[in-house]
Amino acid sequence: MRPSGAETVLNGRPTAAARLVAEMTRAFERGEGYRFGESAVVSRRVHLVTSARPAEVDIITSADAGRVFYGRRSSDQIVHLDIFHEVARVDHRAMARAVRDAVDRYTREARSTAGGPEQGVVGLAGRRLADYVDIQTATGGGRITGGLGYGQGDTLRRAHLTHVHLAFLAHQRDYHLVPHLVLAVEAELGRQGCEIRRPDRLNHVSGRDGETSLDLSDYASLSDSLLREQRHDWSSPESEGPLPGVKASYLRGVLDLADEFGGVDELAEILDMLDERPTWSQLHKALRNRVPVSQVLSRLEDEGLLESERG
Repeated sequence: MRPSGAETVLNGRPTAAARLVAEMTRAFERGEGYRFGESAVVSRRVHLVTSARPAEVDIITSADAGRVFYGRRSSDQIVHLDIFHEVARVDHRAMARAVRDAVDRYTREARSTAGGPEQGVVGLAGRRLADYVDIQTATGGGRITGGLGYGQGDTLRRAHLTHVHLAFLAHQRDYHLVPHLVLAVEAELGRQGCEIRRPDRLNHVSGRDGETSLDLSDYASLSDSLLREQRHDWSSPESEGPLPGVKASYLRGVLDLADEFGGVDELAEILDMLDERPTWSQLHKALRNRVPVSQVLSRLEDEGLLESERG
């Protein structure tokens, strides 16, 4: 695998990394994309790659990534990072672990540099920066700290055979996260035996005539994403959630539980199944090895959703 420009910059030359981030920030302010190192393209806009021009990346300057992908009301809040590689089905779960580790390392470094708790992304109480990063590859996607059982549409997965897609919510001070992400993704691609690729050209266009090669609504199916704009104040455990009479803390717990089991539909399926009092073997067969049965029963019992019969 060829070394990335970002890797050369970061190994022993932190001032050069800062220079790249500054150049990237200026490109953002112009509404443009930026080639970061050898393999990465980053912007706050939508990127598209067509089968007719697979070596070129179109930066759609009129399409804000946050508005298009997540229906956000304000622009320029979501950073869109694509890291390109040879045609391959990159394991999104292994890649998410690598990205999560990189984000947590960056957070620790930011805290150490600041001499105290970092002032990062503002969101639900107790959330960390990694909770605000989404991933998509040709094998699936979702929030990198979630169940990663989303992004399974055929069109969406085929569209990511040549790149790892990341999107994250960040203040400008967190743009320094980008080189950490690029290095982490390139290293994991190497571990998976996949070579990085350098896009030949970046095109800045204001829109596209005719059909796009990707149905962008597929990104909205990442139902565990926290990048959608928060419509309710769930920061207080006792605040009321979007359902009348349901505390936010309870609803948040249910959503976290759904993450563990691969999604809300999967959790509902498990609860419906348990309501029919299945045998142990029936549970094993129904879960299809997605989650260990003992883990399912233990977690549901912990949440008060299941009472085990003793004796």
